[in-house]
Amino acid sequence: MGQPEDLPAHLHYSQSLLPPKKHHTPLQKWFISLSILSVILTIIATALIVIISNGQTVKEWKVRPSVILAILSSFMGVVLSYLLSNGIAITWWHAAGKGTTVEHLHQMTNKAILFQPYQWSIKLFADRSFTSVVLGTLVISITTFAVGPMVQQSTRTQSSILTTEGLQLKVNMLQKIPDGLAGSVLSQQSGISATFDLTAAAVRWYRNDTINNTGSDSSYSCNGTCHGIVQTPGISVECSTSTQKIDLYSAAAANQSLFLLAFNLAQDTDGHPLINFTSQYSSSVDSSCESTIVTDTCWVYAATTKQPITIEGSSIKLSPLNISDLNSTERTYSQGDMPLARDGTSTGPLGGLMYLVNTYFKSYSSIAYINGVKSMETRGTATETFYIYSNLVNGTQGCHWTWRSPTVAVLNAMSETLFRLAMNSNSVAGTKVQGNTTRVPQVFDVRKLNTELVFKSDYRWLVAALVVEGLALLVVLGLVWGRWRLKREVTLSPVETLQAFVGLGIGEREGERDISADDMVKSFGAERVRYIPEMH
Repeated sequence: MGQPEDLPAHLHYSQSLLPPKKHHTPLQKWFISLSILSVILTIIATALIVIISNGQTVKEWKVRPSVILAILSSFMGVVLSYLLSNGIAITWWHAAGKGTTVEHLHQMTNKAILFQPYQWSIKLFADRSFTSVVLGTLVISITTFAVGPMVQQSTRTQSSILTTEGLQLKVNMLQKIPDGLAGSVLSQQSGISATFDLTAAAVRWYRNDTINNTGSDSSYSCNGTCHGIVQTPGISVECSTSTQKIDLYSAAAANQSLFLLAFNLAQDTDGHPLINFTSQYSSSVDSSCESTIVTDTCWVYAATTKQPITIEGSSIKLSPLNISDLNSTERTYSQGDMPLARDGTSTGPLGGLMYLVNTYFKSYSSIAYINGVKSMETRGTATETFYIYSNLVNGTQGCHWTWRSPTVAVLNAMSETLFRLAMNSNSVAGTKVQGNTTRVPQVFDVRKLNTELVFKSDYRWLVAALVVEGLALLVVLGLVWGRWRLKREVTLSPVETLQAFVGLGIGEREGERDISADDMVKSFGAERVRYIPEMH
């Protein structure tokens, strides 16, 4: 029982104040143990949520991590408060059992002292139990206030491009361009009579119309942006480049082509048909009007090629190709593409391309002298399309004739026109085209890119929150440590703490009733007390 140290023998408890000698199951220690375990699990759960959610899409989480973290931090605040209150009670009874002053027992439960820093220097280090209670209260208060915002800052959302591999889509594509699909030979003088299929493909290329991938199911469209490679009729090229210098004021410049796009059907040494494509242009002119003439000579064959495409929804876009990409070895040959094919012969893909290039690209610009005056003779729209109008160099105002290279653009136009022809030919009338050839579904692998809202974790805030939570856990462990040394459950109920002050006579003398705790401490604060539990 509690009594003042050195209490005279004639002062003793009234038997009516003694607690009943009944043993209760020590639930308090189990609640404390479960609470400590809950704090540890909450710390682990907080870390796992922030780590696992990093990089995951918002739609994968029915409840946002920030909401779960807010619940966990609130739960931890409640549990820490419970542990703090029990820890203060345990520390109070430990101090009472060792013997201390009434003032120190009072200050351990006096929360107002947190707002009285002027007393800290006097009391903070005067008693270890008091110091533990004050520091514990401060740390738990800071933790309860700060952990919530910290864990909220540890996760946020941002837009991110996600890549999905291993998907497959379909496209309806002719495996080859059959003879007659593009047109037929009118005569060696008149050239090609193009079909509506070919002219539609050419015009749609020129207008940059959308290529629609139509099909019977969802495998023909992409919910996002899909990149893949399809096998398609196209071209294979062999190109060489040469340069020469020419003085634009010299006599040799007369009738010199400064820009030229020329095409003709030919055959190689093995007798295979090809388009002989010549691309010539003035790439630069120096201050003395000397021009650098670049000449690209390409042999263009029909071939089965691999074309990179991008599908968004059901729309297809072709990726531009460089000359080095147009190197397929799976070349295809058609007798209708031979340069001396008879009139009325169904032409192959090269004959169709001759219609395209002669209609949209064949052109030239050359220097001409009319009545002794130098001028520029021009034919075709391509020479205007690739001309560099802004290239005015000091001293070259009379000879600033330069062009961008048209070679790659022309080759891509050929490739895209054959792609459009192979994909959309006769799509309105049916699936069969001239030559009894059918467009068949082609399955190909794609890589899908989606812009999604994803969770982005900031581990700096997570580490800060975990450090604060870990410190709070250590503090409450220090407060509740030694609970097993107490023989019963303890609280700070006035009815219970009364046992520590039996024999002091508080409130028994005249003028000591109805006074504040501070006044009572002034009167009895220096009195030393020690609680001695009754032995059973």
